[in-house]
Amino acid sequence: WFDLGIERCHDFMTHKMYKQCESLVAELHESLRKNGNDDKSQTAKLLQVYAVRIQLTMKLIEVLAMNDNGYDETEYNQLQFNLRELIDITRGIMTNVDIIDNKAMSIIYECWAKVYATSNDWNNCYKYFKESFLLYQQIAHKNTTKCLKSLLISYMILSSLPQETAEQDKIPNPFAMDEISVYQNHHEIVIINNLVNAFESDDINSFNKLLKQQHETDAFITKYLALVQLRLQGKALCNLVKSYDRVKLAWLCHKLGMKLDGVEKLIVKLIIDGELNGRLDQVNMFLILKERDNKANAILNALSVWCKSVNTLRNTINSRAANKSSSFGGGMRGGGMSGFGGFGMSDYFDDDINDDLYVMDQSFLSWN
Repeated sequence: WFDLGIERCHDFMTHKMYKQCESLVAELHESLRKNGNDDKSQTAKLLQVYAVRIQLTMKLIEVLAMNDNGYDETEYNQLQFNLRELIDITRGIMTNVDIIDNKAMSIIYECWAKVYATSNDWNNCYKYFKESFLLYQQIAHKNTTKCLKSLLISYMILSSLPQETAEQDKIPNPFAMDEISVYQNHHEIVIINNLVNAFESDDINSFNKLLKQQHETDAFITKYLALVQLRLQGKALCNLVKSYDRVKLAWLCHKLGMKLDGVEKLIVKLIIDGELNGRLDQVNMFLILKERDNKANAILNALSVWCKSVNTLRNTINSRAANKSSSFGGGMRGGGMSGFGGFGMSDYFDDDINDDLYVMDQSFLSWN
């Protein structure tokens, strides 16, 4: 009776019959209680009930958030609170159980991963999507490929985040795992596998084309694929502008395949996140990069200082040479060094001619 009830709950959720699912899972949960508390001897069944309750709560949150007419904020916050509470309860149960049910835990891990995604904790998100996928795979569950898509999305986002230290290890491509590599040519995974390849190659044009071929109905995958695209566009933008002092926004739109409004929002986000040091000139439609973040400018400034030091040294040598030549001027035909066809040292190193010979103008590295 219990197993049949759990299956019925999943059917209700599949057909979006959330009220019926809520009533049935409450009845199942009540059968596992003693004196109003969970029966600790029924941990395996309790995990199945909590898996349904977590999944149902997340579905209700999604439905509420996607309401075009807005939603009751109090109800939304209550559902979020319930979700956190359910997650804490499942963690407590898992510490006291030796044998876990793969089906229940695969669902719980998947839900945990999604909650971590909403909190931008991508390390734990990736970790629990991987755990969920491996459990789904062991029982040949229908959600295996969908979970793998979510795993690959979390991998792309996590690998695109700035590393805290230079020594931080790069996250290996999930397809390097034997359990995942067998899905590389699966008809449901081919497109997202190609998206991963385009992402790792920083090929924004191929990524945008492939994304148009991805027809996904899952709300989570659709939402976070858009975030992956945004991360790649941000990465591409930073690479495009790193050699310039200023860049036209129209050129960035062309290179990134984005509209002007999208490029402006992306630039603002990158500046706020500290990934881009510059300012947006919306009057002249330019992105102005600040000098302290421009390596080319740093090199140019250092070269300019060095050249000025060389010029100062040269002038000192010329001055001393001129003084010496004047002291010997009476004994040389033609009046000293100028007697050699008028080729005096002070003429050759004339400051008016050579001051800017090795000093590049700032506009040299500018893109117009």
